[in-house]
Amino acid sequence: MEDNHLHQLRLNNRVLKQTQQHCTDHRIPFPHIDFSRVEKEAMKEVYVFEDEKNPKAPIVVHFPLANLTFREFKAPGVRREGKDELRMGELDVSSSASPYITRNLAYQPEDFQKLMDLTCYNVLNNRDTLLSALRRALQRERVHEDEHKPSCP
Repeated sequence: MEDNHLHQLRLNNRVLKQTQQHCTDHRIPFPHIDFSRVEKEAMKEVYVFEDEKNPKAPIVVHFPLANLTFREFKAPGVRREGKDELRMGELDVSSSASPYITRNLAYQPEDFQKLMDLTCYNVLNNRDTLLSALRRALQRERVHEDEHKPSCP
């Protein structure tokens, strides 16, 4: 399973690398991402990339397709119980047989619902991280606005 996580992480990183390169090529601010460091870490449900040296670069919040804690939890802090609930957490998002591979553009209704449940869970489970990033982005915007306010004579 760990190989599948690494494969999924590399696929997600490929998209981020392409985005970072596109932004660099077109002089669009984007945070610097140290991909070698990211790939050495255990896979996460959410990544926050921020370039404190470049305040014009956005804060990027990235939710990769990851089934890490959803397998054991039906809601943040609420463990799955019984075979049926455990089966609901068995979501293959990383193997080549997964219904969620990139080239599969249509899902069966059941697979779509499972993907929605996983995505909703990952967002709720990482709510604090997401809200913290949003607060920092708002704070940056306020500082930027204050710096560009016209001064009264």
